[in-house]
Amino acid sequence: MSVQGGIDARRFPRFKVAHFNKIRAKLDKHDQDHMIVTLGLGGCGFYGVENEASLTPPRRVFSIFEMEETLEKPLEIQGNLVYAKPIVVANKAVVFYGIEFIEAHRALIKPVIEKLEKLSEQGIIQPA
Repeated sequence: MSVQGGIDARRFPRFKVAHFNKIRAKLDKHDQDHMIVTLGLGGCGFYGVENEASLTPPRRVFSIFEMEETLEKPLEIQGNLVYAKPIVVANKAVVFYGIEFIEAHRALIKPVIEKLEKLSEQGIIQPA
C-alpha cells in the first residue's frame, strides 16, 4: 500500500476529498486538528500536524463523517489505524494516518462513496 505515489495495492479505489468542502470528517473523536485527505469504501487517510502517541498503529479508531445532501446525521465508522507515516506536504511536516474500515461498517459508508463516484465521473473530485 502506498501513501503518496507509487503502485497502490488497495482493493477499493479512494477519492481525493481534501478540498471538497461538502464533506467533513473527524478522526477518533480527537479535538486535535486532522484533515481528511482520501476516502473510499475500504478506508480513509488523514493528515495531522503532530504524531500523537494515542494514534500509534495498530489501533482501533473511529472516523466520524458528515456530508451535505448525502447524510442526514454524522456517521461513525470503525476502522483499524494501519499506519502513521511522517511526510512533508507543501513544505510542512505532517503525519499521514491510514485507516482501513472494518468489514461490517463498509456498508454504512457506501452512500457517501456512491456520491463520490458520481462526482468523480463529473470531474468534480479526482481519484486518489
